[in-house]
Amino acid sequence: MASEKQTSISFSIAKSNLRVSDTVSLNEDLSGTDYYAKSWTVTTSWVAIPLDALASFDLLFIKNTDATNYVQIALDNASAQIFAKLTAGRAMFLPPNTSTLYWRANTASCVCNVVAVEP
Repeated sequence: MASEKQTSISFSIAKSNLRVSDTVSLNEDLSGTDYYAKSWTVTTSWVAIPLDALASFDLLFIKNTDATNYVQIALDNASAQIFAKLTAGRAMFLPPNTSTLYWRANTASCVCNVVAVEP
């Protein structure tokens, strides 16, 4: 029987004499029953990343679908604790975090896909 959550991340670089790659593949069953998957329009003002009724998450996936603008991710809504910048077309996985996370788009609104599951 297949696992309830399958996560695969692959990263590789090949330039001149530099060849590096690494992969992570996890297959896990979840103890929680809720998940969240939605596309959001991220505006140029700081707002909390909405996860609806999820009290906590086991893994959070965010993808910036915009072709031009980037999205900033922060631990606050005052620009003091920005820890990520998702440029156009990029995505990220975040491990569990007990803090509310915030985001804002640069220059113009962007659509981001968000997926999160309970532990």
